[in-house]
Amino acid sequence: MRFVDHIFDDSVVEKATVRIILPEGVKDVRLKTPYGVTQLPDSRHYTYLDTIGRPVVVLQKSNLVEQHIQDFEIRYTYKRVLMLQEPLLVVVALYLLFLLVVVYVRLDFTITKDPAHESRLQVSGILEKVAQHQPRPSPTSSQSLSKKEPKRWKR
Repeated sequence: MRFVDHIFDDSVVEKATVRIILPEGVKDVRLKTPYGVTQLPDSRHYTYLDTIGRPVVVLQKSNLVEQHIQDFEIRYTYKRVLMLQEPLLVVVALYLLFLLVVVYVRLDFTITKDPAHESRLQVSGILEKVAQHQPRPSPTSSQSLSKKEPKRWKR
């Protein structure tokens, strides 16, 4: 990467400030330049889905000429598993949203009771009590009924 690139022949840049935004989760940033530059304090840049922010390296140099068009090198360590951080964040957020919708739909927020619904519940309770008191047919009687042959008319 170059600090300043070729724009015009024999051009002079009085003051240049370069901001390099690195990926989120970068550690151990090392800078190697072919000439002396002033490194300002690092800061953080926040974009969408960032949790801790992206580190920003700020470099400054005055009185740059055509001979300063040289590459500098920046090295850092980065864990590959952090590339899954943002997609997993979206997946978890959508899962929680759908779970919240399911719970919300299941809840009953009515203040007054529906009389028709209450009467249906009472009737179903009474029918269950009546069904419990009725004698149940024995299995042998149901088998004997099913084995009976229909009556035939004699001639």
